Amino acid sequence: MISNCSITFIKNWTIALKEVPSYTDFEGDFVEPLDYHIGVMLMESENPLLTPEMKTEFNKAVLQKMNKSNGELVVKHSNTQFKLGRFYANENVSMIPHSKYIKHTIFRYLDWLDLDMIKGHSTIAVLMGESVGLDFNFLKYYTENFDVIAETLIEFYSVKTEGEEPLSKNDVKNFFNLMIYGGGFSTWKKDLAEDKPKKGKKAKKIQNENIMHEFAVSYKAQCEDIAKRIYSKNPSLVKKLRKEKDTPFDLKGRVVSYWFQTIENHILYIVYQFLVEKEIIKDKYCGLEYDGLCIPPITTEVDREQLIMDINSIIYLRTGLNVKIKFKDYDE
Repeated sequence: MISNCSITFIKNWTIALKEVPSYTDFEGDFVEPLDYHIGVMLMESENPLLTPEMKTEFNKAVLQKMNKSNGELVVKHSNTQFKLGRFYANENVSMIPHSKYIKHTIFRYLDWLDLDMIKGHSTIAVLMGESVGLDFNFLKYYTENFDVIAETLIEFYSVKTEGEEPLSKNDVKNFFNLMIYGGGFSTWKKDLAEDKPKKGKKAKKIQNENIMHEFAVSYKAQCEDIAKRIYSKNPSLVKKLRKEKDTPFDLKGRVVSYWFQTIENHILYIVYQFLVEKEIIKDKYCGLEYDGLCIPPITTEVDREQLIMDINSIIYLRTGLNVKIKFKDYDE
């Protein structure tokens, strides 16, 4: 299905900033219905996956802010200083930005559901390319065959020595996400080599550390072509996002990021409004998760397969882009 982008504020890859909606439904107080006692149990847990750093962050931003009697957490969002792109929880007062070991445990126990955009930015790039007759074949292959790519790169880069943890699919996904924003192999290696106790990530070693896999080389080349096109087609966006003491690399990466985020957030808003209209969720009663939604248990009888089909249909009807949403399980 060839894409024909019908989003009113974008034409030939140029975003008309004055025409981007304000997305008022994402403003104001949101509520995440949680459970205070589960939070306390996690704080007291001696499970080594729960580091002191992630406990401290969770306690400060979530547990201490939560209503102890009903478990509700009031969340306010903003879409950064630029008033553009994704909406983030202010001061991390939300379950969304916290470690998956805490977030997944709580959401799994409370039967929350995760609605996730499938390979959001790379898919948008492919579809927006198609809308102007461009074929980003390596990005398309990645979006359609991620498991194959992940398996290949895990085998290529994972150290086989006993005791060394192999790379994960998330490690591979992070590599390809970095390339979309202008990063690359060296940034990824540095990221892998760092402990991140707030997220529960431990440093990993890789083999073939001086060789960029041939598929990644081709993928990055197309990402660079996309970045050049976005930057040249959006002088108003460049001007809006420029900061004092910016390097050209930093500015270009920011412009590319916000270009994708603006389209992505528009799609997410359509999904959110559809779910509220169909009474799948109550207004402002869920978690905004960047390119997806975390939603409390659905209280009515719903055919989930049909719901996903309906969501994906409304996205296509409202945008002309064949972007897909899916349910993703929380890891126990």
